[in-house]
Amino acid sequence: MENYVRLLNQFPEIVCASFSEIEDWWISKVRLHFAGEGPKFSLDSGKSVKASLQDLFRQSTDIQKNSGGTHYVGAMLQHLVGAKL
Repeated sequence: MENYVRLLNQFPEIVCASFSEIEDWWISKVRLHFAGEGPKFSLDSGKSVKASLQDLFRQSTDIQKNSGGTHYVGAMLQHLVGAKL
């Protein structure tokens, strides 16, 4: 991070002119990081297996929409098939 700040300080005219763009770029990276954490599964004895799987697929679909091309739903299906085998 110190190297990054040193680099930005070498070009104050660029940083001042485009600070909001730099900030937007970092915000998008943070959002991708938190979107990439994966779905959360909680065991609920009141839910059926079907409802639990639907919840996992819904979460995977939501994560996939914000992932920039990564196929989370397909990976989830592969893991579930592997677990079943």
